[in-house]
Amino acid sequence: MWLAQRKLAAQNLPVPEKPKNDAMPDMQKMQKMMLYIFPAMAALFAYQFPAGVGLYWLIGTIFMIIQQFFANRQVGKKKITIKDKKGEIVT
Repeated sequence: MWLAQRKLAAQNLPVPEKPKNDAMPDMQKMQKMMLYIFPAMAALFAYQFPAGVGLYWLIGTIFMIIQQFFANRQVGKKKITIKDKKGEIVT
């Protein structure tokens, strides 16, 4: 989640407008909350499950973080061009 937020911040995308419904929480607040609550919740579940499940989640998460880091680096290096059926470059 942190890597995805970091990548979006680097792209300098425009901030979406606030929803008209004030009862609905702001999307950035929800993402920030998920950034901290979901790992804590996963740790709590891993503590209650057998040790193998927690170890599996930990190793899998570490590999996913490393994979995402290298994937983000590769995407940043390459410039992707998309062409339509006529062969014209689409922006």
